[in-house]
Amino acid sequence: MAKLPLSIKQGKILQGERFNFQLLFYSGDMHNRKSRVELISNFPGTFSVREVGYTPVTFTGYEPCDKDVLSDMAGIYPDRLMPLKEECTRVVIRQTKTLWISVDAPLDAPPGEYSVKLRFTVHPDDADGEAAAKEPIQYFTTPEFKLQLLPFALPEQRLKVTQWFHPDSLSSCYKVPMWSEKHWLLVENCFRDMSAHGTNMILVPVLSLILNVAEGHRREIAQLVTIRRTEKREYGFDFSRVERYIKLALECGFQYLEISHLFSQWGAAYAPPVIVDGELLFDGMTPGDDPEYRKLLGTLLKELKVLLQKLGVADRTVFHCSDEPPADKIGQYREAMEFLKKHLEGFQIIDALNNADIFSDSGVDTPVPLISQLKFFKNIKLREKWCYYCCAPAHKMPNRFIHFPSSRNRIFGTLLWKYGMEGFLHWGYNFYFEALSRFAVDPFADPGSDRFYPPGDAFLVYPGADGTPEDSIRHEVFAEALQDFRLLDLLSASLGRKKVLQLLSKLCGRLSMSSYPRGEKAVLQLREKLLEALSRS
Repeated sequence: MAKLPLSIKQGKILQGERFNFQLLFYSGDMHNRKSRVELISNFPGTFSVREVGYTPVTFTGYEPCDKDVLSDMAGIYPDRLMPLKEECTRVVIRQTKTLWISVDAPLDAPPGEYSVKLRFTVHPDDADGEAAAKEPIQYFTTPEFKLQLLPFALPEQRLKVTQWFHPDSLSSCYKVPMWSEKHWLLVENCFRDMSAHGTNMILVPVLSLILNVAEGHRREIAQLVTIRRTEKREYGFDFSRVERYIKLALECGFQYLEISHLFSQWGAAYAPPVIVDGELLFDGMTPGDDPEYRKLLGTLLKELKVLLQKLGVADRTVFHCSDEPPADKIGQYREAMEFLKKHLEGFQIIDALNNADIFSDSGVDTPVPLISQLKFFKNIKLREKWCYYCCAPAHKMPNRFIHFPSSRNRIFGTLLWKYGMEGFLHWGYNFYFEALSRFAVDPFADPGSDRFYPPGDAFLVYPGADGTPEDSIRHEVFAEALQDFRLLDLLSASLGRKKVLQLLSKLCGRLSMSSYPRGEKAVLQLREKLLEALSRS
């Protein structure tokens, strides 16, 4: 265990910030040794130590890769962040292993320079039997990592961030009934993980999700509201599960809600599947303009608005009509939108649009364009400025696929701030199905939804064996990108937005979604320069 390469020996952290760094270790002679890992520090915050695991990638997307990738070939890539078992790792001969250390600084932590070390207690090889008993336990301590806590606190996150949560993935992975008590515990674990990483808006499946579904198929019913019909064929609603879901989300730190899509993806052709009186009344193939569905939906929205008002979240709730409507379906999409607007006066309706040309005909209040389409919205006055990426773009622009370097993920927070974004949307926090939900996939073995999406596009976390999400490098780095957004807000509060934009231009040159600092070194140097400017302000 002679080699402990540390290319970076110090870092800077703000109050209220999470700082991540990695430790690489290598053994030229020890094999399969159990090693206890102890973190030694005088830093007044909390630490976690996880082991970096690998994910097999057999498909790197359908767009040609540019040169700014780890590789465009199939292979095994670092992505998983696995909790240590009994605070131990394994030393394996001639294998470089990596530990991921996260440090969380309290808002009231006193500024200063602190020390961080890791101590390894390495036990004899388990397989050596009596011979192992004669070998001594060995101890190794890493060089000191210096962590400087600066006297500045990150402001609250202003950017609205949603990463769509798929409750049926949990039911499928863990083999538990939807909305059973065991399922609710799994949901809470995800909620707390999402909130801790900067996601502050949560998708609420009042009716079942009708996303990523092949025509003629449907996903497991995730409908929260219980619906019944009276003798007069009117609809009545029990919102107790909806209320429980919203209250749990608020308790876990979410600030904003989005009601899941009330019409099918890609043009509002169909109504979602709906359970009424315990039976499937609409099967997911009922036309979206079906009079009976419209009757149910109109009554539902009227009562849902009352619930949102009662819970004090009406002004923090948005609705969805249909995700990514295509140009040839714009007529039926607009008609569905007009129906919703009649019943949702005062509420904002937002939808992802991957085609900017249809915006003027869509009727949507707030379009969420792909980052590659932002230039077409530059001179349009919008209620809020949102954007998204998903399986595209993959050429030149930032994204967070497994085969992309972390720098293309981390720089995104700076770009969102530069573009004046107020919201960001992504479709996949935990989607563990084939691309169109025809069957479940194992995310540990198939991160591409049956080789359809670029690797990791469908999820940010893996389903941990103990029921808690197992995070990824991509999730941690994306959370760091959101912290960079807040750092720029902090700097702007002191210097003004115009001067910060001038500083970014000086440091980065032309800064856009296709032109930005490349590589980990350049992105970390940018952060260092911004911290220096903050100290001078």
